[in-house]
Amino acid sequence: MIIIPQDQTITSLLANTHERFVIPSYQRRYAWRDAQHSAFFKDLDMLLSDEGHLFGMLILHTGNHKGGINDVYLVDGQQRFTTLSILLLVLKEKFEEQKENYLIQQIEQKLYCLDPKSKTPKLVLGELDNSDYLNLLKHRFDEIENQKILDCYNNFKILVEE
Repeated sequence: MIIIPQDQTITSLLANTHERFVIPSYQRRYAWRDAQHSAFFKDLDMLLSDEGHLFGMLILHTGNHKGGINDVYLVDGQQRFTTLSILLLVLKEKFEEQKENYLIQQIEQKLYCLDPKSKTPKLVLGELDNSDYLNLLKHRFDEIENQKILDCYNNFKILVEE
């Protein structure tokens, strides 16, 4: 296997509508807590004000690309990537309240593959957490078993309001 490091922005990483990011089944469940959510939020704030600030490293494994949606495996950085996806959902909801249609569309292109109306998530969590993530996207909060996913969502709702 050849490993080629690449600098890439978050926006460009999520721009490809034909790629779906899959967390392999051997990865741990989503486990970040309040302090990590807050630190992540502060890091993103620094990213916005300082182009030289790094978001962190992701290790991705790609296979052969074919037509349709191609899977990219998140070998490392799955907690950070999941947290980012949850934050994007919270931001989308905030922009829906404000009727910011352009921003809603931009975020949906980061959350979903191909046509955002198809609602094919761009992120597939591991076997134990994926149904919780799908329930979060559909606002079925009472069906979420991993409380840490729901805590992340609720923490970002508060942070975005501040």
